[in-house]
Amino acid sequence: MNKLCLATLCLLYLFSHPLSLATEVTLMSGVNTAQPDLPDLSRYTETALRQRANKITIQGSVRVAELSEFREQTRIFYSDKFAQLTRLQGSLPRVIVIENGRTSMALVSEVAQEYVQISNQDTYTVSVPIIISHGASLHVSSGETLRLSAASGSFVFNSGILSVDNAEVIGWQPSTQSIASFSGNAASFRPFIMTYSGGELYFNKSRFASLGYDAPSAFGISFKSVSETGLIRAEEKQRAALKNPPTGWIIDSHFDDLYFGFYSYEAENIVLLRNSYTNNVVYGIDPHDYSKNLIIAHNRVSGTQKLHGIIGSRYVSDSYIIYNNVSGSGRSGIMLDRQSNNNIVAYNTSSHNGGDGITIYESQNNTVIGNQVYRNQDHGIRLRNSTETVIQSNIILGNRGSGVYFHTQDLAEQTYRDLTRDPYEQKTGGSIIGGLIAGNQTGGIFAENFDSIILSELRIEQNGNAKQQFRGDLAAVEAEVTIKLWQHGDAVKVTRDAK
Repeated sequence: MNKLCLATLCLLYLFSHPLSLATEVTLMSGVNTAQPDLPDLSRYTETALRQRANKITIQGSVRVAELSEFREQTRIFYSDKFAQLTRLQGSLPRVIVIENGRTSMALVSEVAQEYVQISNQDTYTVSVPIIISHGASLHVSSGETLRLSAASGSFVFNSGILSVDNAEVIGWQPSTQSIASFSGNAASFRPFIMTYSGGELYFNKSRFASLGYDAPSAFGISFKSVSETGLIRAEEKQRAALKNPPTGWIIDSHFDDLYFGFYSYEAENIVLLRNSYTNNVVYGIDPHDYSKNLIIAHNRVSGTQKLHGIIGSRYVSDSYIIYNNVSGSGRSGIMLDRQSNNNIVAYNTSSHNGGDGITIYESQNNTVIGNQVYRNQDHGIRLRNSTETVIQSNIILGNRGSGVYFHTQDLAEQTYRDLTRDPYEQKTGGSIIGGLIAGNQTGGIFAENFDSIILSELRIEQNGNAKQQFRGDLAAVEAEVTIKLWQHGDAVKVTRDAK
């Protein structure tokens, strides 16, 4: 749009829409447009992963025991699933225990022959749970397939080191000799992998399919820290290890038909790099409660069936969601929720999702920069009850809602929320700097009940009604904002309820 046409439209709009006395537009200078510091991804190599995975070198031991021996370790799902496992196994649940060093599937099959069936020399079908103790490791090696039986309640509980390298792990239905595909019944048992406090997990160039169901920490690939009660109950010799949050690297691997492709609870320093997450049921990648210092980079997340492709929820902080491609999610492509603060969401592509491209709810001080957000069913980027959000240099095109949408909401009616545990304020604000907002169906920028919004270097074209690019409480100051930016450059700050 040329300057003469722009000026004419602005003046016409100014005369036909009187300014709100409760809204103030002030010029600013020195807006920070620096690029955020991003982690060096070159250090997360195959060689470095194997060094971490192989640090236990002494020969380990394997035995078969009763699950009840591990009551405290497995309490997170033990109490309400013990009866289920008893029914599945047809007896008091038995487990394969790995202790005191490094083990392989060959050694496991040798010791626990009754519970491990071998086919094609390198395919192991395991009918009972596997528990990896502190100080022990299990390695599923190149070319091997580990089938975990859904019929008899198999899963992996890892408090040591679990390594899967150029191999595959799948949920298995022995009766049909086929994978344990999601049936639509979320409560129906499917095998899972859970890494507990003190545990480490390393996946490289491997495939994981048909794992997880709707039970605590049994979602598919999960990481979980011990509770305070569990730490008190633990034996003295275990406490030091249990104080360490679970961690791991997952690199160049594929996850299909998991209930959650990834889940964490109070985990730290996890790296998810160059993985593919396809057709997972509820979430593709879901770091949760107090997980921090995560790197989620260069992943492709597609076809998440019910909810979001990537979501960090409840105090997920100081993490990087960068260079990912997210598409075809049931709801938002990328989301931060419930005080997930101080994160960088950068250089992602989020498109063709059933909700917003990027959603930020009740979270503060996040940076959303350099993303391509297009053809989503709701808004390009949505903020609710969130402040100090930097939205910079994003390309936001052709979404069915607004390009950027700021709003507040009273959540008192959401009775499923614990508002003591998840506090929030009905305040929204941030900055929109540079980038392109074009072709969005209901407007360029919508904002209502905001505190303040900084606008700079805007390029907004042909959104909804081309004569009005701002909507909501911003609509009345569109002409003033446009003229001040045109005449003076740099930035303006729009403040509501200014005195």
